[in-house]
Amino acid sequence: MQPTPDLILQGVEAVTCSRTFSRAARQRSFLRYVVEEALEGRAGLLKEYSIGIAVLGRDPSFDPRLSSIVRTEARKLRARLAKYYESEGRSDPVRIALPLGTYAPVFSQTAAPPLRRLSEERPQHPKTAVMRVLVLPFENRSSTRRDELFCDGLTDELSHVLTHIPNVEVVARSSAFQYKGRPTDVSELAERLNLDAILEGSVRRSGGRVRVLAQIDNRQAQTIWSQQYERKQSGGFSLEQEIAQAVANELVSRAQAPQPRPSGVALENRPSRGEPNSRAYQDYLQGVYYWKRHKLEDFGEAVRHFRRAIERDVRFTRAYTNLAYAYLMLPVLNAVLPSEFLPKARSAALRALEIDPQAGEAHIALALPFIQESRWREAGEEFRAGLELSPSDSLGRSWHGMYHVTLGHSSEALREHERALQLDPESPVTSYCYGQTLYLLRRYDEAAHYFRSALALDPSLARAHASLGMVCLQQRKYATALSEMERAVALTSGLGRVQADLGYAYAIAGNKDKAREILDEFLKRFRPASFPAFMIAEVYIGLGDQHNSLEWLHRALDQKDLAPFLSCDPVFDPLRADSRFSAVLKRANLT
Repeated sequence: MQPTPDLILQGVEAVTCSRTFSRAARQRSFLRYVVEEALEGRAGLLKEYSIGIAVLGRDPSFDPRLSSIVRTEARKLRARLAKYYESEGRSDPVRIALPLGTYAPVFSQTAAPPLRRLSEERPQHPKTAVMRVLVLPFENRSSTRRDELFCDGLTDELSHVLTHIPNVEVVARSSAFQYKGRPTDVSELAERLNLDAILEGSVRRSGGRVRVLAQIDNRQAQTIWSQQYERKQSGGFSLEQEIAQAVANELVSRAQAPQPRPSGVALENRPSRGEPNSRAYQDYLQGVYYWKRHKLEDFGEAVRHFRRAIERDVRFTRAYTNLAYAYLMLPVLNAVLPSEFLPKARSAALRALEIDPQAGEAHIALALPFIQESRWREAGEEFRAGLELSPSDSLGRSWHGMYHVTLGHSSEALREHERALQLDPESPVTSYCYGQTLYLLRRYDEAAHYFRSALALDPSLARAHASLGMVCLQQRKYATALSEMERAVALTSGLGRVQADLGYAYAIAGNKDKAREILDEFLKRFRPASFPAFMIAEVYIGLGDQHNSLEWLHRALDQKDLAPFLSCDPVFDPLRADSRFSAVLKRANLT
């Protein structure tokens, strides 16, 4: 019997999380890659060259005729799979094999699972029945930019409302918008993303009236609900709210035994701020557009649009939370100090909670300044509050995973990243964050896989290029590392933090003259109140100058600008035996 893709992926997770594979990073990455490719219908393209590049990190010049590394790893994988199924995996319902002479996996089912219903319990939540829903971007059947924004606003409002329905899990907006303007096969999409229902629709304007068609399809592509709405177009967003509530009521009626969230706040009892201002909502959507691009130069534009949305509507909760997120990202990418932006981010998040105490995203935004201030307990409390209220927040779960890895909670970190990836499988940022945690855990092959996955979705994501370069440095692939770092800098307008990574990389790769050129430029720019001392410390670490490295790390602490990954980032490994580094960790509350 051929198992379903869902069962196969569960089988992969069982194998890769087992004791048998606990010390086999390459084989785990190899298995995940070939299974994912096979499930995507690309089994026939699994060749030694592609596996060498995608899994084993080989350069494009890799020649399988001159290297047997792929064959060697395949042989190890076959042996380890056999060992696993003889012991831990003896009762697994799915078996995965890699037959000799091919790299295409073969799947078999040893026991028939119970028939899957629309709202069956999922293994990730064994005590909670969850309906998994995707809101596809509504199709604009008119021709104006105004109607395009109306479609985006409708999609956004539906996604937002549905996230507050008990036992309904909504695939994140960033993944949903990957399908905007693309023809989609509903049944194939449901299978790929493990969906129970897909909401889609269209908008058409005629004269002064707008017509909206909304429908819910099940995973077999059968329409189980549809409704047409026709209204005179007003300046507000009451139509979006009406449709969102109708869809919510339909899904609630289909979800199995819905229970209120632990907070005890039902959807209909959430605070209302009245009908949104139309122009404020358009500004908000423009801000979301720039925020989702995750580029250094775009976060400033996102801030501008979110601020303008708030000026037009002072009770626009989501504009405040997204403004806080945008403020928080500016010092992560720019060569500026967090002290300029953290108070603004905290103020925006607190204002969002004043308007709506159940705004989970605002709690998550409050957690991040606490991390920057090394207030780990307070950060953990805000994460827990935020994810209890907004369990489908994939970005919040990604950040929570990175919080856990900082504190040495590796299993909790990986669990949060897996959850984020489930909620937002098509997001480059979700893949990037997972890769970053794997890098911090020294699981370099797997980290490289996720960084490359992020770049496949967004080749212009500078942070992913820089982080892939860091992985290659640890693997002593210096030419590839420098290429990725230089690409990251080229994608960054102005002076960004990735330039410190490049200086560090030049030093590690042996080009100390170029490293010192970057260091000299940083030293000229340094001002205690404005330029990050951490960037200078990073280049000194690469140059092997421990005295200056530690001096500048202490200056970074004075500026309240220190990477939260001091306890686990491989960059700091050369300093760990020095008692002065212990003092740095103590100041950062990491000991």
